[in-house]
Amino acid sequence: MTGDNTQSAYDAVLDEPVPWMAMVLRISVLLAVALAVAGAVMDGDFGRFSAGACVVVIVALPLLRVVVQGLHWARIRDLRFALAAAGLLAVVATGAIIASL
Repeated sequence: MTGDNTQSAYDAVLDEPVPWMAMVLRISVLLAVALAVAGAVMDGDFGRFSAGACVVVIVALPLLRVVVQGLHWARIRDLRFALAAAGLLAVVATGAIIASL
């Protein structure tokens, strides 16, 4: 054992997070909270729209993360995870299509 703590280039790329994803998640959470508060406080059409938009943001946020990670994995040629992300999105899309019928 040499005690060398160097990583291979492949491991370094896999461990690298998508740099702007944390900021998008924070902004989306703040947007969802603002829409939820507006939906709870406002009356009429605006309140219903805000509540609906809050649900859309909450549902779309994990899907956005899967899309971004899937593209990231495809870019670095880790096809196992890229195909897993594509499969998950296909299952969600199939469920949405079936639900809309």
